[in-house]
Amino acid sequence: MNFIDGLKGIVWERGPTWIVLNIENTGFYYKIEIPAYPEDLLTEGSQVHIFTYVFKNPQEELIMFGFLSREERNLFERLLKIQGVGISIARNILSAYSPSEFSAIVSGEDIEGLKDIKGIGERLANRIIYELKPDFDLRAEQVNSSLILSSIKALEMLGLSRREARKLVKKAIEQGFDNVQDVVTKALQMRGIIGSK
Repeated sequence: MNFIDGLKGIVWERGPTWIVLNIENTGFYYKIEIPAYPEDLLTEGSQVHIFTYVFKNPQEELIMFGFLSREERNLFERLLKIQGVGISIARNILSAYSPSEFSAIVSGEDIEGLKDIKGIGERLANRIIYELKPDFDLRAEQVNSSLILSSIKALEMLGLSRREARKLVKKAIEQGFDNVQDVVTKALQMRGIIGSK
């Protein structure tokens, strides 16, 4: 159910997995469930555009979920079509991985990467891969997805958290670095662990 495609407003309140959005000049305040985004996203007082998805729970209550990109929302909706993946697991996936990272995990059949998500065991991980892998355009995404995943793993081995590694890898790739060694080197330079040449 998606009778509201998106909302634009001011973040009035913020919790770990929810926000209250003030739609300016209307008097409306919407409570919106969200993935566990980093604290520097959706800060109180910031103006944001949220892509929404409305869900009816077993008690016939309407619950609105919100995402920072259409890509995230599309992935959320696709995940809900998989048997065994409910609202909580779908949100856990989007709390842990960006769509591109998740694409890399599925394309690489990374069972352990999926099992890191709360609520996902080996059987469900295999089902997710079986159902989603054909959906991804591997020819277009495989190289970039592999680059993202390999770079993040390399940085994790060097002691960085997954969240920090993800941010640094994204910035390095946006600057045009296109192999794991260069991405990792640039990430470490941005982190201040090694000096720039």
